Amino acid sequence: MSLSDSDSSEETPAVVLEYIIIHLFCPIKLPQHDDYAAHSDHALLDVVLGSARNFVSFLPSSDQEQWGSLLKMLENLGVTTTSPSLSKDIGLQIGSMRAGDILAYVIRAQNAAVVIRRFNIETIFESFEISPPAPTVMEAKGKLLCSYPGPAIVVPNSVVDDPTFPPELANFLAHMNDDVLDTASVTTKARSEVLGEDDTAHPRYITELLTGFLRAFGKPADIHRIRKRIGDDVLCSIANRPWRRSPLWLVIRVVLQTSLERTSIGRKGYKFFVASLMKDLVSEALRADLSSDLLYFMSAKITRRLIKLQAEDELLALVMHKATEDIKDRLELRWKSVQAAQAESPHWDNSEVDIARDTRLSLAKSKEYIAGVLHHTHLHSITPDPHITHCQRGSLSDFLGSDSSFFENAYAEDPFLALSDFECVIERDVDGWVDCAVNSDAACIEAACLIIQACELWVALDKLVVRSIPLLKKYSPDVPVVVFNHLLLPKAASIDRLNLLQRHVTTRIRNATFDFSVFSDSADENTFAMRYYDQSEELKSCRSRIEYDADVERTKRIAELREKRDKYKRLTNEIDALTCDIYTTPRGQRKHRLNCPRCEKQKDRRGLAIEVHEWPLPKNDYRAAVVIFELRAPVTFKIWQSFTVHFFQDICAAAIQPVESATQYELLTHYDSLLPYCVKHSRQRITLGFKKTSLLTSRSRVRSLPCTERDICVDNGMDFHLYDTVKHVLVSSSFRKIDISGLCTHDLPPGSYHGLQRYLSSTQHTSNEVLANQATCHTDLTLHEFVAFGSLRGGSLLQWINILRELRARMLTFRDPAIHLLLLQAAWEVGELSEDGSRAWHDELRVSEFGHTLINELQSLRSSIEANWLEGITMATISALASRLLSSAEDSGVIQQTYSLLQAVRNATFKWVQELSNTLQGAPDESSRRECQARVRDIAAICRSTYDVGPDDIDKLLLSPHDLEVLVYCAVTVRDNTPSDLSTLPSISRLLLERDRRLSHFLESYFRRCVEDDQAGLDLAMRRLWHSYQRHTRWTVLESPNSRWLRCDTAPSDSPSYQTILFDMLMGRLLVDGKPLTRLPDCFTRHPSYVVLFGHQVLDVLPTKEPGVEFVTKAFKIRGSQLEIFFGMRRGEVIIRSHRKNGHLLELMPPEKLELDIPAMLVDDHVHWLNLTTLAIEFRSVETKWESSDKNWVLQFAEGGQSVAQRGQSTLFDICSPTFRKISGMLSPLEDYRYLVVTRRPHAGKTVVHVDLPRFGLSFFTDGDGELHSHDQRNMVIDENQLTGTMIGLVNQLVLRPKNRQTYNDRHVIIPQGDVMVEPRGHHVRVTIHPSPDQARRRYHWYTVDTELCRLTGTVGLTNKLYKAYLHAVCSAHIPDPLTKRTGVEEALYLLQSAASYSFMELASFDCELLGSLTVDRTWCKTGMQEVDWRPELSSYVQSCAFYHAARNIVQYAQRLQVLSEAPITVCPDFPVREESLLQRASQRSIVFYSRDLVNSFYPSESLSSEYLARDVIRYSDGEQRTFDCASMVRDWSVTLEPCRALYDVFCQWKKVVSGETRDISLRYDRDWLNPDLATIWMSVYELCHHTDRETHTFQLAFTLSAMTYSNPKNMEIAATMLAFAAVPDFRAIRSPGYDIYDLLLGLEPPTHDLRRHVSSTTFHDGTGARYNKSSVEVTPENGYSDYYRNRCLKTYLDDVQNTLNKVRRTSTRYIKQPYTFTPSNSTVSSIATIILTEDLFRKTPPVIELLPDPLKQSQAHNSLSQKFSGGEVNSLEHVVSTFARSQSNTFGRQYAEDLEDSRKHIENQKSPVLLYSTRWTVEMLELHHMWCNKLYNKAFRRLEEHLGPSGLAEESLFNSGKWPRIIVTFLLGLLASKSKIPLCDSWRTPLINFACILIRVQRLRRLLKLAVAGDYEEFLTELVNDRYRGVDDTPAYLDWLVMEVFNRHKQLK
Repeated sequence: MSLSDSDSSEETPAVVLEYIIIHLFCPIKLPQHDDYAAHSDHALLDVVLGSARNFVSFLPSSDQEQWGSLLKMLENLGVTTTSPSLSKDIGLQIGSMRAGDILAYVIRAQNAAVVIRRFNIETIFESFEISPPAPTVMEAKGKLLCSYPGPAIVVPNSVVDDPTFPPELANFLAHMNDDVLDTASVTTKARSEVLGEDDTAHPRYITELLTGFLRAFGKPADIHRIRKRIGDDVLCSIANRPWRRSPLWLVIRVVLQTSLERTSIGRKGYKFFVASLMKDLVSEALRADLSSDLLYFMSAKITRRLIKLQAEDELLALVMHKATEDIKDRLELRWKSVQAAQAESPHWDNSEVDIARDTRLSLAKSKEYIAGVLHHTHLHSITPDPHITHCQRGSLSDFLGSDSSFFENAYAEDPFLALSDFECVIERDVDGWVDCAVNSDAACIEAACLIIQACELWVALDKLVVRSIPLLKKYSPDVPVVVFNHLLLPKAASIDRLNLLQRHVTTRIRNATFDFSVFSDSADENTFAMRYYDQSEELKSCRSRIEYDADVERTKRIAELREKRDKYKRLTNEIDALTCDIYTTPRGQRKHRLNCPRCEKQKDRRGLAIEVHEWPLPKNDYRAAVVIFELRAPVTFKIWQSFTVHFFQDICAAAIQPVESATQYELLTHYDSLLPYCVKHSRQRITLGFKKTSLLTSRSRVRSLPCTERDICVDNGMDFHLYDTVKHVLVSSSFRKIDISGLCTHDLPPGSYHGLQRYLSSTQHTSNEVLANQATCHTDLTLHEFVAFGSLRGGSLLQWINILRELRARMLTFRDPAIHLLLLQAAWEVGELSEDGSRAWHDELRVSEFGHTLINELQSLRSSIEANWLEGITMATISALASRLLSSAEDSGVIQQTYSLLQAVRNATFKWVQELSNTLQGAPDESSRRECQARVRDIAAICRSTYDVGPDDIDKLLLSPHDLEVLVYCAVTVRDNTPSDLSTLPSISRLLLERDRRLSHFLESYFRRCVEDDQAGLDLAMRRLWHSYQRHTRWTVLESPNSRWLRCDTAPSDSPSYQTILFDMLMGRLLVDGKPLTRLPDCFTRHPSYVVLFGHQVLDVLPTKEPGVEFVTKAFKIRGSQLEIFFGMRRGEVIIRSHRKNGHLLELMPPEKLELDIPAMLVDDHVHWLNLTTLAIEFRSVETKWESSDKNWVLQFAEGGQSVAQRGQSTLFDICSPTFRKISGMLSPLEDYRYLVVTRRPHAGKTVVHVDLPRFGLSFFTDGDGELHSHDQRNMVIDENQLTGTMIGLVNQLVLRPKNRQTYNDRHVIIPQGDVMVEPRGHHVRVTIHPSPDQARRRYHWYTVDTELCRLTGTVGLTNKLYKAYLHAVCSAHIPDPLTKRTGVEEALYLLQSAASYSFMELASFDCELLGSLTVDRTWCKTGMQEVDWRPELSSYVQSCAFYHAARNIVQYAQRLQVLSEAPITVCPDFPVREESLLQRASQRSIVFYSRDLVNSFYPSESLSSEYLARDVIRYSDGEQRTFDCASMVRDWSVTLEPCRALYDVFCQWKKVVSGETRDISLRYDRDWLNPDLATIWMSVYELCHHTDRETHTFQLAFTLSAMTYSNPKNMEIAATMLAFAAVPDFRAIRSPGYDIYDLLLGLEPPTHDLRRHVSSTTFHDGTGARYNKSSVEVTPENGYSDYYRNRCLKTYLDDVQNTLNKVRRTSTRYIKQPYTFTPSNSTVSSIATIILTEDLFRKTPPVIELLPDPLKQSQAHNSLSQKFSGGEVNSLEHVVSTFARSQSNTFGRQYAEDLEDSRKHIENQKSPVLLYSTRWTVEMLELHHMWCNKLYNKAFRRLEEHLGPSGLAEESLFNSGKWPRIIVTFLLGLLASKSKIPLCDSWRTPLINFACILIRVQRLRRLLKLAVAGDYEEFLTELVNDRYRGVDDTPAYLDWLVMEVFNRHKQLK
């Protein structure tokens, strides 16, 4: 049957055909996901049926009759695969069976098959498992040996013919086919349940449940079972179900084989049919033009099948052989078309070249830009007034106002300035602001808006909140006082503020009266929240409102429950009156219609639910009060609470780790029930959080009906804790020990002092401890330095004494940053606060004597270093210590001396700054410039640090104009030499800059005042910075908010030299006309052109009035020559110009403007200077970018299109010219056209077109003959035919041939090295090579096309060989290459296993990449499943496991070589590691794919099989036995099993029982009966059983009750009880109660205390005493006692049922257990060898190959005489040697003399050939001999091929499928080598030796022809006489030499 006739419309016929072939042939590459579709399976069945009909039509009539039932079986199977009503069709098929009929069913959901065979008096039911479990399949190395069928039961036809049996069996099978049960995971897709993704289902519901049922009505059958070798695989991907082989195909095979083997046709007939089916599929595949990979595999499988059949003489064998031949012909046709396409080469016609035209540069993309540069008009523009805009500088009210945008805007513009301003106003004004805020009515609102910033702000907030909430004063703030002792404060004012803070905290802690913390989670009478609640009527009122609202809501919820219960009952009655609307899909699945009325009502009923009501407050009163407080706490308290946590946890204890994850807690502010009562502030951070124990979060918020009031009214289950919503931790667990020492401690930089960090961080160590740790001293330190460093802070009260001692001792290296940090830490850390308010650590600074001594030592240290600017850090230390002394000193003398010291430090460092600035201008290189910049920046900052004193002292240090000059000059210097990214600077530099920024902010007001008083200092600074500076107007301060800027003008506004100068007092920025004076804007320095010219160099520039530019360099020198560099902008683009004195003005051309007009090799790494005078563009290399040279290319621009680029006498071709395009087309396989340089050059009076490939180092030329010659390979030109005969599909290869075709030279091919990219192209691939972009020089490989030995030969390097093997592999087809006579895969495997691939000492990284890139990765993706990472662009044939084995062997060899290495390294660390078990399995499956010789060492020698015990084998199954017992009981219609003994106890276990009216129950089998919900169906089943009878319901109940007992042994008693309801008439008189639901959890009567409470609520008093209201006391549904009444009615009903059951039990009889088992088939599965090894070929008869006389020996052309050397020469040489021998006394010398004498004698006897008749050996004669020998060689090779080739259909099929060993020259000659693994008998050795000798003659004649044509007569004669072989007789003794001579293609000397 043709597949195009299939009725499938969902997919194309080709796709369906591919599906069929994949599942029938099971090729190597399989889908990675489940590809099952019902229409595809149906198409598969159609193909099998059509092939079977065709096959049967050729059989004898007797065989056709036996096939009749099987054809009918296939037809019926086709009906059921697409049946819309499966149950009906199965019932009809079973009911219409006649003797001899066979039915087969695939039960997909159960992974089982059922086969029914009808005989005359009985019917046999067989079943078996289809797909084994995935782990079992994947554990097997090969195929699985499986027995078929499984259980078999024979049932009398009287049972089968019962009219009630087929419908019930069909109903059971239909449900089993659809229902995914508990034997596999279940996935819901598109509202349908499908088989789970993990594994196949266990078939037990068929092989056990159905078997047990059938056995009850029949008996075990003794049948013939078969054993099959099953091939399967399990492939998966993460997102899809795994692929498994078609179950339908297995069922067809099993049924056909088991049926045919029971007839006279036998197994052979089955095998013949399968072969015929394969043949038919080949025809379909060829018609559909399927992939070559699939066709090749089909050919291999058919060949194996043909060999197994051993049917050489039958018609079927001819047909199968024809199929393999057809595939071979189709593959060869495709292969030839690919070769023809590759052989084409771009046309080259030298006559079309017009050099004059093509050397005129079109400059299509750049000429407009160049013309624009040349004709640009520069207009003089008046410089606009610079516009400066800053944010307003704020006051305290601005920062702390209710609108936070002021601070946000200020911070966004300048973070440091905003924080500094805020710090100043806090320090200055916070106390006054607090006083005002406390007296304000809006104090609470202001407190809520406080911003967390510093310690002072917290004190201010605390004061506000305590005054607002006096109760808070009694609770400690949980802040340790000593936490602030680690702060580093250098100034007295800051220390005073800290003292106030610590006093406030101390007072708060002392005044607290309770031990409990505000942040505690405890809840009792002393909790802050509880005490506040007791005092607040508002909170108490809030609680009452919450409880009232909750009570109202609960009442509504109860009323809603009653309403929905009524609706539930109404829907139930409507559902019982309807039936479902069911239809069957085209895929055979049964589904409900979407608009089914019954299902819609069921959906409505399932949707009935009610929300649970949880009481909103905790039961505990204290915890309830805490919740109420949190809901309505004062805003001031919430902000105080959040701010305190933020300041003391986030800032002071930032390292605290979260204790519990945020996901564990819900927030009170998100709790819906309390949300309306919650008052939350936007800044609130702390709230209550509760663990997810609330009923509304731990369970569903809704409960489905039916349910009771207790189910929906629940207590509050929340456990609240204070929770931090920012850090997501509990506050109580996060409030641990606060320690800020880490934030206030300097980190030592890397170096020799780095290991001494502990001695800097603490003062707790002692000098003795330091001495004891001397062993840890760094090798670069002396022990004295170690001890001095460690002891300096040893004792908090000794620090200043130790500092003074070290200043005197000079043991420490003060220039080291580590020493500077150590001294800063000691001087600035405030230490403990004394009782009197002082800091004891620094008391010495107030002592006059100590102050004088310290100043003297600092002066002495300064004097010793002031001449060395390398001591900058030392000066910084002196300045810092002096400033610290000044802040605490009280003696006026000390203060004056300190002023003098700071002035002296300033003068010395300012001198250094000037010296380094000059050095910076003359820095010789970028590295020196950067180093100098860093030094001048740091020393300028150190110089400015001498102004870093308190407000009381600054006037004494900023007094004279010189002081202001130094301050301004150093500020600008720091600014100009600071990079934008400070993170790249050393830590000490960052510290200096941070101090300098703070200093600038402090000095702003003093600076402004000094300028207003006297502007001389500022003028002095300006003149130092800008030598041409002159001021026309006074310096003025800009208006606020730009008051940080000073301004002046240099001339009147109408003057051409008018410029505006602006100076930023805070940042040190100096602008002229809005531009920086000494630094280019970032838009210039970041531009690529700038980076190319200057790198990261920072140039000193000046604004300029030069037209078209804005800046000019101050002083820029190149090799001593002064250059002016101009910078500007034109239409948004950066302009860079250079001008040398007395030279032309040049402008830099952006490279992107030229890249499309000029070869990339002249654009990349070049700069292009446009001479604005001569219009010439010079191409300079980056290395010589500033130097002009006549060796550079120069483009002379002409606007008329006549531009020309020349270098010397070379002229550049335009890249858009026809000549360039033709040349680039020819070289495109090797190089991109952009990187070609094509020039015209004069040579020997001719014009030569020269082509350079600079990246490859190759060049070509043409001299007018129309061919491109190679400069690198003499006499070689680019071949018109670019086909080498191998590597077909490779785009990037350039083939060269000899210029003279008669020279008999080989062709060469150039292949670039790079990343190999493969993409499918038709039925082959397109392979391109992309060299690495990181390599400036491209690598390539030369290969020689050796047509004699059918190979490509390269260099000796390993990379050359591995690269060749890799390209052979990826370019491989399934047909041999014309050159190598092997496929690319075969050639690659041959190369990888050759000795040449092991000839190396180490593997390069590229080698490792090649070795690990072909074999696919196979990994375990799930249990028992593999994922195969196929490369989609390559065929599976190419991705052979053998490549991995071969590559791994090479890598392991390289690893073993490391033993010999002095420094072993890891070899190929990235070499992939494959899963060994999966690799072995893939190798086993791939045997069929490859020629055996190449993979013999990697693949198993024979096909392996594993025994599989199927899951259908019953070994005394309890489930099957229970099914049998139950079905037997129903069969006999007698209660033979034990019914329930305590039915009421069973009901109590169910807890709730629903009336049978709530469900539509049927006694027919469906999946619900496997696990029935007995509590909901009991009442309905009870009523249904009353209406059953034995005649019509036996099989119905047998299926139903058997299923129930099979799934659960506990249901045995229930099943017996249900049968009793049907079989015993007494039960029909017992009626069940009529209620809809029974809640047995309540019991039978209400609790006593409930009754008492109910009764007491109805009591009233009259004159006679207490009485009751009878109407209120009675039990009604409204008062909740009806449930107990229902339960008591149910108990009465069950007691009646139980009594009747007890009677039945006493009269019942018992069955004896009858277990069932069977024995699987263990027959032997024969295995026939289907491979041919090379050694098998040489059992054939050898040919006779004669070695005729050598024609060269028959025509002697050389004189036999020889001319010896003259006697004088010999005698002279003999004298020298003998003299040397006599002078030697040692053994080595004497041996050397003997060897010299032997050589002399050899020379004496050597003959010198003399050509007497050279004219006799003409080229024509040599060609004649060569032709004759070549014919002889070809004839010999053909005879070898004939004798070693295939004979017979089987062998020819092996040849067609590529499994016959390749007969090629190298293979034949390799057999002669002594190391050959294939032994040769003498009868074969002789013809092979003669063949080798003939080939040697051909090679020798070819060498002679080459020498004769070249005119090399000397070498010609040497080759002519070099014939050391005397004949054939002695050749076998030198076989290895013979082989080496052939392979090396030259004569070997003995």
